Amino acid sequence: MAAIKIRFAVDKQPGKIISKLNIEAKAYGSNELLKNTTAEITRGDKIAFIGANGKGKSTMLRLLAGHEEFDGEREETYNVVETFYAQHQLESLNKEYHPLEELQMTAPDETDTYLRSLLGAFLFKGDDVFKKIKVLSGGERARVALAKVILDKANFLLLDEPTNHLDIQSVNVLVEVLNKYEGTYIVVSHDRYFLSRIANKIWYIDNKELKEYPVPIMNLKVWQAEQKTQSLLSR
Repeated sequence: MAAIKIRFAVDKQPGKIISKLNIEAKAYGSNELLKNTTAEITRGDKIAFIGANGKGKSTMLRLLAGHEEFDGEREETYNVVETFYAQHQLESLNKEYHPLEELQMTAPDETDTYLRSLLGAFLFKGDDVFKKIKVLSGGERARVALAKVILDKANFLLLDEPTNHLDIQSVNVLVEVLNKYEGTYIVVSHDRYFLSRIANKIWYIDNKELKEYPVPIMNLKVWQAEQKTQSLLSR
């Protein structure tokens, strides 16, 4: 695996509360996803957001990022600088650029040496940095988009399925990068291996309410089995 020599810098130190929402309701037409629930993220949280598709995980990320309206209140925060990563970031890359150009446009003050080292950490070797984005695979585009996330110097990351299209080597690179990151993040993913290595909290949505599991993700299956057994015994 590539050696990681990345400056995952943050420009500002945020306050203790990174994001706090009191959600009365969030719906799309007649489809109500969230109701009478609270979402609070504090500085230093590394949150894995898990659960079946269609429950509202991606919607919650957009609410936390302030990208959508909802019925309820948002608490003001201090010095929070967020970056949102989702699959549409892959489509927003300039297909006529090569990866180095894409990063140059994102961070014009950075040296080409550093940008090439960042691309190298994301497995772009030698002349790979000069391939046009339009000829890159989905996984390669995802790695370029993730490199851009690092260059934003945000102190709050919202990552929606960041390991989609990534092979195991690229996932391990992302794990190392996130473990070096000093900010706060929330990650939506179905990849339990990935989440077990980067998260200190687990969120899920149940009956339109946001909830938190009381155990690390590596112990989750055992805990769920114990809860099921206790439920059966109490009947």
